[in-house]
Amino acid sequence: MKKLLFTLLITTFGFFTNAQSVSFKASASSNPIGTEEQLQVSYAISGSGQIVGLNPPDFKNVQVLSGPNRSYFTNIVQRGNSFEQQSTVTFSYIVQPTKAGTLVLPPLTLKDENGQTYTSNSVTVKVVQGRTAPARPQRNSNPFANDPFFEDAFERMFGHRNRRPQQQPRTQNAPNEITEKDLHKHVFIRVIVDKKNVVQGEQVTAY
Repeated sequence: MKKLLFTLLITTFGFFTNAQSVSFKASASSNPIGTEEQLQVSYAISGSGQIVGLNPPDFKNVQVLSGPNRSYFTNIVQRGNSFEQQSTVTFSYIVQPTKAGTLVLPPLTLKDENGQTYTSNSVTVKVVQGRTAPARPQRNSNPFANDPFFEDAFERMFGHRNRRPQQQPRTQNAPNEITEKDLHKHVFIRVIVDKKNVVQGEQVTAY
């Protein structure tokens, strides 16, 4: 009975096996890259034993901003009646080129628990001065900024509230302008009071 159950499990679910072939590849996040931009260099190895040693790459003509950063990924692939488990470990660096030209990203060397060493490939990247693409313009937060219909309607509704009449500059010799000198020459003011002789505190009416 146990033998029959074991046979059924094999037929239904298959075997879980580990991938034996080792793959170790280096890659760059962008090519070309500018001297004002950052680049991620990744070294991904799969099919090896547990990694216990790392010989860091000898970077030149770049500034290392971060790394090594380690990440893990496990994938299960069905092959017929068997399932193959593939585990990938990625070591990544964030770098920034220091000059334009051809940049060679060196290989990375790893060592697993069995003493086996693995060396990745190198990557060549073209570096240009500045940036490879212009910076994106900032988006206008007003969705109606470029809508002439909305601008006209808004101006008709609310524009008159904030509109102030423009003051015309005064000219020194403007026509029909009456100065203080003209008032003294052409204007005579006469005041008549109802009493000529009064005492202190007495009311006087002028007209």
